Amino acid sequence: MERVFTTRGKSFIATKSYHTFWTSDGKSTKYTYFNCEELCLAVDFLIDNIYVRFGNSVFRQVIGIPMGTNRALLLADTFEYDFMLKTMKADMSKAVEFSNNFRYIDDLFSVNNGNFGKSTREIYPS
Repeated sequence: MERVFTTRGKSFIATKSYHTFWTSDGKSTKYTYFNCEELCLAVDFLIDNIYVRFGNSVFRQVIGIPMGTNRALLLADTFEYDFMLKTMKADMSKAVEFSNNFRYIDDLFSVNNGNFGKSTREIYPS
């Protein structure tokens, strides 16, 4: 999130129904505004408070990024992107092993990479 806010060069992301945009001005009462810290807290809340109803039972998701939410794939992509940047700097041959990973919706497909299963704790937070 910090990287995106820095790249955009704006202080706030503003949203209302189907309209969201970056801005440096958070004064209008027509929109809900989030600065970087507030948005990070909101996403943390979302991740920590996902519940699924199955029949008459309700379950709280406690492992992984909640799939089915609007931003789940972007969160997963961010973890994977950061891992690849770090790996490319530290061990290019290991990074090449991960070059045949593909994502389809919320599934990850890894081709000929025996290290993927061993690396998931490096990629995704607990």
